[in-house]
Amino acid sequence: MVILQPASVALGTVELRSVESVLINRTPNRLVVEHADLGPHATFVDVPERRVTVTLRRRVQEDEPPPAKPGDSVTLSFTTSESAASARARRITANAVVTHVTHETGPHNAVTQTIVLIAFSTDGVADPVVETVIST
Repeated sequence: MVILQPASVALGTVELRSVESVLINRTPNRLVVEHADLGPHATFVDVPERRVTVTLRRRVQEDEPPPAKPGDSVTLSFTTSESAASARARRITANAVVTHVTHETGPHNAVTQTIVLIAFSTDGVADPVVETVIST
């Protein structure tokens, strides 16, 4: 899932400004692929363990303390809509643990902060990313 220019983003109680993108990637943590003796192609594939990685990219405009540090368990929440004039928006929330906080400088001393989190399920069964449609 790719969200560009979300309307609002919060890590726990900290509101993040100037968020350019939120990327939600789903990858296998464990992959099972089985083959039969009859041919070269897989006959069974399963992904019994999955990982949901969330990457936030934002412009840092001024000196500020980091919004989170690796190891912090936070609730990530953000709102997005198709356009600013849209009557419907989506609120997306996830419980997650911060794994990386990095910074890069670009042209004209622009600083981009990247925060990487791994979302987790409270019971191991439910999807760790919850999407709710809201009226604006």
